Amino acid sequence: VYNATNPVTETQSLIYNNAIGGGFRSTGTTACGMYLSSSENIGIYFNSINNDSSQGRGIYTLSSSSLLDIRNNSFAFTGSGNGYAAYIQSSASLVANDYNNYFSGTSTNFVYYGADVADLAALQLVGIPVGNDANSLQGDPMYTGIYNLLPFGPQLSDAGTPIAGI
Repeated sequence: VYNATNPVTETQSLIYNNAIGGGFRSTGTTACGMYLSSSENIGIYFNSINNDSSQGRGIYTLSSSSLLDIRNNSFAFTGSGNGYAAYIQSSASLVANDYNNYFSGTSTNFVYYGADVADLAALQLVGIPVGNDANSLQGDPMYTGIYNLLPFGPQLSDAGTPIAGI
């Protein structure tokens, strides 16, 4: 999913219920399951991403984005290199970020949140926005396959939170 230059509107734009996975291996670049640049007022909910490239990111948001609400997603990097489950250039672009699952496989990277973050405990200490990832999880979603993102990871069972209208 690629979103750029989405102007601020009173009505929130939504990206939800997507399964984005597999096939990133042959891209030859830093592949991203979701890429948001100059994107504003977007709700990103209930998405499952499996990035299997060598240097990818499950989700990548540039600092030019704002008013992003990211909840109830599973971001996984399962490639052979050092990718990230999530790469958020600036925490100031977020209004909410919680109830997500992060998995970076054998990568030495976990999440980038304005700087490299080693694990979920360190991510929760960032505290921007308030309550940042307080209910999020870190673990293998155990997707059925690289293209079939039905999760079997026990930590994901009943782990989300309701989102009105979705």
